[in-house]
Amino acid sequence: MLVTGLIIDQITEISGFRSCIIVGQDGLPIDSFISDDTDKNILSALVSSIFEQITKQSNRFDKKNPKTSIIETDSAVLSITKIPVDGETFIVFSEFESNSEPIYILDSVNKISI
Repeated sequence: MLVTGLIIDQITEISGFRSCIIVGQDGLPIDSFISDDTDKNILSALVSSIFEQITKQSNRFDKKNPKTSIIETDSAVLSITKIPVDGETFIVFSEFESNSEPIYILDSVNKISI
């Protein structure tokens, strides 16, 4: 099994899981578990852009190298996580049910191991 498959397997086991996409440093989709007609190329570009902005803003406040960001909305809890694997960095975007506990998701995502 590919490394990305191992990451997806761990994320899908988190309570409230809906979907996820793994994006490369170049902003292109590498792997995903998305059940609807979502355009993976557009989503991966958006995820890459969001993570880049989070990193820029974090650096403005001297808080370097963000690892995980959680966004809670009325309809979902979203996670954007940077996972280094063998000299490469993957950005993993995951969506969870709106009634999911953000702190539980943060803890679970940060425990992903390869």
